[in-house]
Amino acid sequence: MKNQAYRMTMLFDFYGDVLTERQKEFYDLYYNEDLSLGEIAENYGITRQGVRDVIVRAEAILTDLEDKTGLIRRFHTMKQQLQQVYTTDVPHEVTYCYDSSLPQGVEQVLVEGVDGQMLCTASVTYVNGQETERIILRQDMISPSVTEIIAVGCGKELKPVDPDAMPVFGDGTITLPTGERLTYTDTMQVRATGYTHTDAGCDRITSTGTTVRIGTVAVDPRYIPYGTRMFIIANDGSYVYGIATAEDCGGAIKGNRIDIYVDDHATAQALGVNHYHVYLVK
Repeated sequence: MKNQAYRMTMLFDFYGDVLTERQKEFYDLYYNEDLSLGEIAENYGITRQGVRDVIVRAEAILTDLEDKTGLIRRFHTMKQQLQQVYTTDVPHEVTYCYDSSLPQGVEQVLVEGVDGQMLCTASVTYVNGQETERIILRQDMISPSVTEIIAVGCGKELKPVDPDAMPVFGDGTITLPTGERLTYTDTMQVRATGYTHTDAGCDRITSTGTTVRIGTVAVDPRYIPYGTRMFIIANDGSYVYGIATAEDCGGAIKGNRIDIYVDDHATAQALGVNHYHVYLVK
Protein backbone atom coordinates (compact mmCIF):
# COMPACT_ATOMS: atom_id res chain seq x y z
CA MET A 1 0.00 0.00 0.00
CA LYS A 2 2.84 2.37 0.86
CA ASN A 3 4.54 1.64 -2.48
CA GLN A 4 1.29 2.29 -4.33
CA ALA A 5 0.77 5.60 -2.52
CA TYR A 6 4.38 6.60 -3.25
CA ARG A 7 3.92 5.80 -6.95
CA MET A 8 0.69 7.82 -7.13
CA THR A 9 2.38 10.77 -5.41
CA MET A 10 5.28 10.63 -7.89
CA LEU A 11 2.83 10.51 -10.79
CA PHE A 12 1.06 13.58 -9.44
CA ASP A 13 4.34 15.47 -8.93
CA PHE A 14 5.49 14.78 -12.50
CA TYR A 15 2.26 15.02 -14.49
CA GLY A 16 -0.33 16.64 -12.21
CA ASP A 17 -0.51 19.82 -14.28
CA VAL A 18 -2.43 17.98 -17.03
CA LEU A 19 -5.36 17.23 -14.71
CA THR A 20 -8.44 19.39 -14.30
CA GLU A 21 -8.75 21.47 -11.16
CA ARG A 22 -11.31 19.06 -9.70
CA GLN A 23 -9.15 16.05 -10.46
CA LYS A 24 -6.16 17.79 -8.84
CA GLU A 25 -8.14 18.61 -5.70
CA PHE A 26 -9.58 15.12 -5.19
CA TYR A 27 -6.30 13.37 -6.07
CA ASP A 28 -4.29 15.59 -3.70
CA LEU A 29 -6.76 15.17 -0.83
CA TYR A 30 -6.86 11.41 -1.22
CA TYR A 31 -3.15 10.64 -1.69
CA ASN A 32 -1.32 13.57 -0.12
CA GLU A 33 -3.72 14.68 2.64
CA ASP A 34 -4.87 11.09 3.38
CA LEU A 35 -8.60 11.91 3.40
CA SER A 36 -11.02 9.03 2.80
CA LEU A 37 -13.47 8.88 -0.08
CA GLY A 38 -16.31 9.50 2.38
CA GLU A 39 -14.63 12.60 3.87
CA ILE A 40 -14.01 14.11 0.45
CA ALA A 41 -17.60 13.29 -0.64
CA GLU A 42 -19.01 14.96 2.48
CA ASN A 43 -16.88 18.10 1.96
CA TYR A 44 -17.97 18.50 -1.66
CA GLY A 45 -21.58 17.31 -1.30
CA ILE A 46 -21.32 14.40 -3.72
CA THR A 47 -21.35 10.61 -3.42
CA ARG A 48 -18.36 8.41 -2.56
CA GLN A 49 -18.68 6.79 -5.97
CA GLY A 50 -18.51 10.19 -7.63
CA VAL A 51 -15.23 10.96 -5.79
CA ARG A 52 -13.83 7.53 -6.68
CA ASP A 53 -14.67 7.99 -10.36
CA VAL A 54 -12.76 11.32 -10.47
CA ILE A 55 -9.68 9.83 -8.74
CA VAL A 56 -9.67 6.67 -10.88
CA ARG A 57 -9.91 8.78 -14.03
CA ALA A 58 -6.97 10.94 -12.83
CA GLU A 59 -4.90 7.84 -12.03
CA ALA A 60 -5.51 6.49 -15.52
CA ILE A 61 -4.42 9.76 -17.16
CA LEU A 62 -1.20 9.99 -15.11
CA THR A 63 -0.33 6.30 -15.53
CA ASP A 64 -0.80 6.53 -19.29
CA LEU A 65 1.57 9.52 -19.44
CA GLU A 66 4.24 7.63 -17.51
CA ASP A 67 3.87 4.59 -19.75
CA LYS A 68 4.42 6.80 -22.80
CA THR A 69 7.22 9.07 -21.52
CA GLY A 70 8.97 7.06 -18.75
CA LEU A 71 10.07 10.24 -16.96
CA ILE A 72 9.78 8.75 -13.47
CA ARG A 73 11.61 5.60 -14.50
CA ARG A 74 14.48 7.64 -15.92
CA PHE A 75 14.51 9.86 -12.83
CA HIS A 76 15.04 6.82 -10.58
CA THR A 77 17.76 5.59 -12.91
CA MET A 78 19.62 8.90 -12.68
CA LYS A 79 19.07 9.46 -8.95
CA GLN A 80 20.37 6.96 -6.45
CA GLN A 81 20.33 7.23 -2.66
CA LEU A 82 22.64 5.02 -0.64
CA GLN A 83 23.46 4.62 3.02
CA GLN A 84 27.18 4.60 3.70
CA VAL A 85 29.07 3.59 6.84
CA TYR A 86 32.65 4.85 7.04
CA THR A 87 35.32 6.03 9.48
CA THR A 88 36.78 9.50 9.58
CA ASP A 89 39.66 11.04 11.53
CA VAL A 90 39.00 13.42 14.41
CA PRO A 91 41.97 15.86 14.46
CA HIS A 92 43.68 16.21 17.83
CA GLU A 93 44.10 19.53 19.57
CA VAL A 94 47.42 21.09 20.60
CA THR A 95 47.95 22.91 23.89
CA TYR A 96 51.04 24.69 25.19
CA CYS A 97 52.34 25.14 28.72
CA TYR A 98 55.28 27.13 30.04
CA ASP A 99 58.23 25.33 31.64
CA SER A 100 60.86 27.31 33.49
CA SER A 101 63.22 24.32 33.47
CA LEU A 102 63.57 24.68 29.68
CA PRO A 103 65.57 27.52 28.15
CA GLN A 104 63.73 30.23 26.25
CA GLY A 105 62.87 29.26 22.68
CA VAL A 106 63.06 25.53 23.37
CA GLU A 107 59.95 23.39 22.93
CA GLN A 108 59.49 19.83 24.11
CA VAL A 109 56.59 17.49 23.38
CA LEU A 110 55.28 16.16 26.69
CA VAL A 111 52.36 14.17 25.28
CA GLU A 112 52.21 13.22 21.61
CA GLY A 113 48.89 14.06 19.95
CA VAL A 114 46.86 11.26 18.40
CA ASP A 115 43.93 11.72 16.02
CA GLY A 116 40.71 10.01 17.06
CA GLN A 117 38.38 7.98 14.86
CA MET A 118 34.65 8.43 14.31
CA LEU A 119 32.25 5.88 12.78
CA CYS A 120 29.76 7.75 10.58
CA THR A 121 26.52 6.63 8.98
CA ALA A 122 25.34 8.89 6.16
CA SER A 123 22.61 9.05 3.55
CA VAL A 124 24.29 9.92 0.23
CA THR A 125 22.44 11.01 -2.90
CA TYR A 126 23.94 10.56 -6.38
CA VAL A 127 22.61 12.09 -9.58
CA ASN A 128 24.16 10.80 -12.81
CA GLY A 129 26.90 9.18 -10.74
CA GLN A 130 27.87 12.42 -8.96
CA GLU A 131 27.34 12.94 -5.23
CA THR A 132 24.89 15.81 -4.72
CA GLU A 133 23.96 15.50 -1.05
CA ARG A 134 25.33 13.86 2.10
CA ILE A 135 23.33 13.82 5.32
CA ILE A 136 25.01 12.49 8.47
CA LEU A 137 22.54 10.20 10.24
CA ARG A 138 24.71 9.02 13.12
CA GLN A 139 28.19 9.46 14.59
CA ASP A 140 29.82 7.04 17.06
CA MET A 141 33.24 7.65 18.58
CA ILE A 142 35.55 4.66 18.04
CA SER A 143 38.61 6.16 19.73
CA PRO A 144 38.86 9.67 21.18
CA SER A 145 41.65 12.01 20.10
CA VAL A 146 44.56 12.68 22.46
CA THR A 147 45.51 16.33 22.95
CA GLU A 148 49.15 17.08 22.19
CA ILE A 149 50.86 18.93 25.04
CA ILE A 150 53.99 20.97 24.26
CA ALA A 151 56.17 22.59 26.90
CA VAL A 152 57.56 25.99 25.93
CA GLY A 153 60.75 27.04 27.67
CA CYS A 154 60.66 30.28 29.65
CA GLY A 155 63.91 29.78 31.60
CA LYS A 156 67.31 31.28 30.98
CA GLU A 157 68.23 31.70 27.33
CA LEU A 158 70.99 29.39 26.17
CA LYS A 159 74.17 31.12 25.12
CA PRO A 160 76.05 29.93 22.03
CA VAL A 161 78.99 27.80 23.15
CA ASP A 162 81.93 26.12 21.54
CA PRO A 163 80.77 22.53 20.85
CA ASP A 164 84.21 21.28 21.87
CA ALA A 165 84.25 23.25 25.14
CA MET A 166 84.35 21.17 28.33
CA PRO A 167 83.15 21.96 31.85
CA VAL A 168 85.79 23.04 34.31
CA PHE A 169 85.86 21.18 37.64
CA GLY A 170 87.04 22.96 40.75
CA ASP A 171 86.92 22.25 44.47
CA GLY A 172 83.17 21.65 44.92
CA THR A 173 82.21 23.55 41.76
CA ILE A 174 81.58 22.88 38.09
CA THR A 175 81.76 25.76 35.64
CA LEU A 176 79.83 25.00 32.46
CA PRO A 177 80.82 26.31 28.99
CA THR A 178 77.80 28.64 29.22
CA GLY A 179 79.32 30.30 32.28
CA GLU A 180 76.82 28.78 34.69
CA ARG A 181 78.42 27.54 37.92
CA LEU A 182 77.17 24.48 39.79
CA THR A 183 77.99 23.44 43.31
CA TYR A 184 78.35 19.74 44.10
CA THR A 185 78.40 18.04 47.50
CA ASP A 186 79.62 14.55 46.62
CA THR A 187 80.69 12.29 43.75
CA MET A 188 80.22 8.63 42.82
CA GLN A 189 81.19 6.17 40.14
CA VAL A 190 78.39 4.47 38.19
CA ARG A 191 77.93 2.11 35.26
CA ALA A 192 75.48 3.61 32.76
CA THR A 193 73.53 2.73 29.64
CA GLY A 194 71.17 4.80 27.50
CA TYR A 195 67.42 4.29 27.07
CA THR A 196 64.51 5.95 25.29
CA HIS A 197 60.71 5.90 25.55
CA THR A 198 60.31 3.45 22.63
CA ASP A 199 62.34 0.70 24.31
CA ALA A 200 60.45 -2.39 25.45
CA GLY A 201 58.65 -1.74 28.74
CA CYS A 202 59.21 2.04 28.51
CA ASP A 203 56.93 4.98 27.77
CA ARG A 204 56.93 8.76 28.18
CA ILE A 205 55.85 8.76 31.84
CA THR A 206 58.46 8.02 34.51
CA SER A 207 57.91 6.05 37.72
CA THR A 208 57.65 9.38 39.59
CA GLY A 209 54.95 10.70 37.21
CA THR A 210 57.11 13.15 35.24
CA THR A 211 57.56 13.11 31.47
CA VAL A 212 60.83 11.74 30.13
CA ARG A 213 63.21 14.24 28.56
CA ILE A 214 66.92 14.84 28.16
CA GLY A 215 68.05 15.03 31.78
CA THR A 216 65.88 12.16 33.04
CA VAL A 217 67.82 9.37 34.73
CA ALA A 218 66.61 5.96 35.88
CA VAL A 219 68.15 4.89 39.18
CA ASP A 220 67.87 2.39 41.99
CA PRO A 221 66.10 4.67 44.50
CA ARG A 222 67.63 2.71 47.39
CA TYR A 223 71.04 3.82 46.15
CA ILE A 224 70.25 7.22 44.60
CA PRO A 225 67.02 8.80 45.98
CA TYR A 226 64.41 10.17 43.58
CA GLY A 227 64.82 13.90 43.02
CA THR A 228 68.62 13.81 43.28
CA ARG A 229 70.21 16.33 40.92
CA MET A 230 73.49 15.36 39.33
CA PHE A 231 76.01 16.23 36.66
CA ILE A 232 77.10 13.23 34.59
CA ILE A 233 80.28 12.85 32.51
CA ALA A 234 82.08 9.76 31.15
CA ASN A 235 85.18 8.82 33.09
CA ASP A 236 87.37 9.37 30.04
CA GLY A 237 85.64 12.68 29.20
CA SER A 238 84.43 11.36 25.84
CA TYR A 239 80.77 12.08 26.58
CA VAL A 240 79.17 14.79 28.70
CA TYR A 241 75.54 14.08 29.53
CA GLY A 242 75.26 17.15 31.76
CA ILE A 243 72.66 18.07 34.35
CA ALA A 244 70.13 15.36 35.19
CA THR A 245 67.57 14.37 37.82
CA ALA A 246 66.77 10.94 39.26
CA GLU A 247 63.12 10.44 38.22
CA ASP A 248 62.77 6.91 36.87
CA CYS A 249 63.69 3.32 37.64
CA GLY A 250 63.96 -0.01 35.82
CA GLY A 251 64.05 -3.73 36.51
CA ALA A 252 67.74 -4.01 35.56
CA ILE A 253 68.76 -0.84 37.42
CA LYS A 254 70.37 -2.04 40.67
CA GLY A 255 72.95 -0.42 42.94
CA ASN A 256 75.31 1.90 41.10
CA ARG A 257 73.82 1.10 37.70
CA ILE A 258 71.87 3.97 36.01
CA ASP A 259 70.05 4.56 32.70
CA ILE A 260 70.32 7.98 31.06
CA TYR A 261 67.49 9.11 28.79
CA VAL A 262 68.19 9.98 25.14
CA ASP A 263 65.81 10.91 22.31
CA ASP A 264 66.12 7.83 20.10
CA HIS A 265 67.05 4.15 20.15
CA ALA A 266 70.08 4.59 17.87
CA THR A 267 71.71 7.02 20.31
CA ALA A 268 70.97 4.70 23.21
CA GLN A 269 72.60 1.81 21.34
CA ALA A 270 75.63 3.93 20.45
CA LEU A 271 76.25 4.77 24.11
CA GLY A 272 76.64 1.10 24.99
CA VAL A 273 77.76 0.38 28.56
CA ASN A 274 80.21 2.86 30.02
CA HIS A 275 81.56 4.10 33.33
CA TYR A 276 80.61 7.61 34.40
CA HIS A 277 81.52 10.10 37.07
CA VAL A 278 78.46 11.52 38.82
CA TYR A 279 78.59 14.81 40.71
CA LEU A 280 75.70 15.34 43.14
CA VAL A 281 74.77 19.00 42.68
CA LYS A 282 72.61 21.33 44.75
